Amino acid sequence: YADFVENPRFNAFAFKHNDRYFIAIFNGIPFIVSTLILRMLADDRLFKHVGDPNEEEGNLPLYTRFTPNAARIAEAKLGAIAPKNAHRQIYALHLCNFVFDFLAAHELAHIAHGHVGYRASECGIPYVSEVCWVPGTPNGNLELQAMEMDADFSASLPVVTTVKRIVSDRARLPQPMSELYQDAAQAIFDMGVAVCILFRLFGDSRITGVNLSNRTHPPTRWRQMMILNRMGNYIERFWDSSLYASAEQAFTRAIAEVENAFELITGLPQEVEGLHDVWHVSGWDYAVKIAACWNDTLRPKLKKYAFAALSPYSFDPAKS
Repeated sequence: YADFVENPRFNAFAFKHNDRYFIAIFNGIPFIVSTLILRMLADDRLFKHVGDPNEEEGNLPLYTRFTPNAARIAEAKLGAIAPKNAHRQIYALHLCNFVFDFLAAHELAHIAHGHVGYRASECGIPYVSEVCWVPGTPNGNLELQAMEMDADFSASLPVVTTVKRIVSDRARLPQPMSELYQDAAQAIFDMGVAVCILFRLFGDSRITGVNLSNRTHPPTRWRQMMILNRMGNYIERFWDSSLYASAEQAFTRAIAEVENAFELITGLPQEVEGLHDVWHVSGWDYAVKIAACWNDTLRPKLKKYAFAALSPYSFDPAKS
């Protein structure tokens, strides 16, 4: 059973109660995501390839106090700003749909892969929360980080395969939605933009010089980049290997576009040290550590609670 719960924060959690499984999505999420993305598409300097940006206004109010909390956004009186061009309005909702698709698949993975059942039976904690970074034992927290990695990577596959299916069946879609899937590389770019927006919401989290043992989630920048990396692998393996280079270029564009968008709509300088950490030694060392925890320790524990096969993970530095 899945439903919204009344809470302004950007959060969701899967939980178990009386042998039933539930997904609770905070109703702050659609407000936060749509407010941000609509503001981006209302700016004539952003996403110039979509619709006619000349219909949009310049000199829009800055979202300097934007935060992943709907109540604080309302208190800041940022105002609702939407694009004037119809195609840009639809594109904004298209990106919102990608964000929600990923979040839903992520929560389902927590249930299907036994994360919730294991936590309830072995730890006495009947839920897995999305943004609940609390102190704990280093080993226990590494297991939680590995669960989040698995949920992220598991969610990436249905998102990729759905895009693949829609691209092939785009003729059945009404206009202008069919145009959004006319080109595979463009659809991959849109998917990447949604992932980047989702994790950029939480700032530029670092790996280098940070003690991760007291966190229950991997750093958001690591999650962002590794999800894109995993999506590229899935595109190569399950869609079309000839698309890999196009996907890599599309994801690189998506990262740059989203960083530029946050800078322009907030008026704050870009902070990308966390992004660079991911591809440096500390990022790959962390990847090897979390994969070892998943493969050698956690995956065997989860098998009796899982409703689906649990894949092993390995990390190789990006091809370029």
